[in-house]
Amino acid sequence: MTFFSIIIPVYNLENYITRALDSLLKQNFAPSLFEVIAVDDGSSDNSLNILHEYAQQYRNLRVFHQENQGVSVARNFALKHVEGQYVSFLDGDDEFFKDSLKEIYAVLQKHDVDVIYNYAFVNDGTKNLRQVHKTPSRVINYEICSIKQLGDFLNGGSVWGGFYKMEFLKKNQILFPENIRNAEDTIFNYTLFSKEPRIMFSDINLYMAHVRQGSASRSLSLERAKHFAHNIDYIVDYMSSKHLTGFQYECMSLALFQSFGYGMNMLMEVGVKDARSIKEILHYDRIPHLRIPNFVFSKKLKGYLLNHCFSLYIMIFKLRNTYKS
Repeated sequence: MTFFSIIIPVYNLENYITRALDSLLKQNFAPSLFEVIAVDDGSSDNSLNILHEYAQQYRNLRVFHQENQGVSVARNFALKHVEGQYVSFLDGDDEFFKDSLKEIYAVLQKHDVDVIYNYAFVNDGTKNLRQVHKTPSRVINYEICSIKQLGDFLNGGSVWGGFYKMEFLKKNQILFPENIRNAEDTIFNYTLFSKEPRIMFSDINLYMAHVRQGSASRSLSLERAKHFAHNIDYIVDYMSSKHLTGFQYECMSLALFQSFGYGMNMLMEVGVKDARSIKEILHYDRIPHLRIPNFVFSKKLKGYLLNHCFSLYIMIFKLRNTYKS
């Protein structure tokens, strides 16, 4: 019976996709226990041919093709075809650590959780790997915990390193937001958090992200910064169309806070620093009053400033960036 499903969205990755596939398909783990679902998102290079060549060799690799519609549509399409009990996501230019599936499988045979987070690292070409996902200081590895125990870990970010129980995702209708070009993982994660899953952290090294200079996800531009207005509109519409509990509202407030911060940071990086322009570009006037959970200490004051003292919030942000530079 299939236990794991790993989804890989692929778009013009002919120089990288073999590394990602090898990191999964050559693991010391029974092929009958996991499947890889690769969705080619309208690649114009040789990516799709490479996927088909691998599929001829590995029966647990399923390949789909769609017209170019973006990573969220590709992931959501794959989620409809998942056969495993737990699902994880691998970008086509990244990789899983050797034998990580076997280690995580052993843990999940003993514990029933909705999400297990494992260690994730970023390789920027230097000798030192930067760890981006690790266990929060107030949580013990392999202990089932709730969202409210996580404190400042509750900061969205990517889906790197996570395995999500499909039953939980289906029950709560959790999908990736479509027509969003940046930080779609953030919205996915906060929607997940708002449903209060049972969470576990491990010290297993699972995910290696490779910095690829020039990739769309790492480029800085005014046009890309403007895309975060779509994230804000999506979250605001979600909040206004759903009957949310108090905690669900708080989680989606964090999603708004995070998306606004991403957009503002990028605007400042490309030279847009006046409060009026930032407000206009990022649709600040659409943002409702944010309620930040009490246990997320690092964002409590910032959320208050964003609600009531926007100019001071901008000034602090400018000072922070000046100090960093």
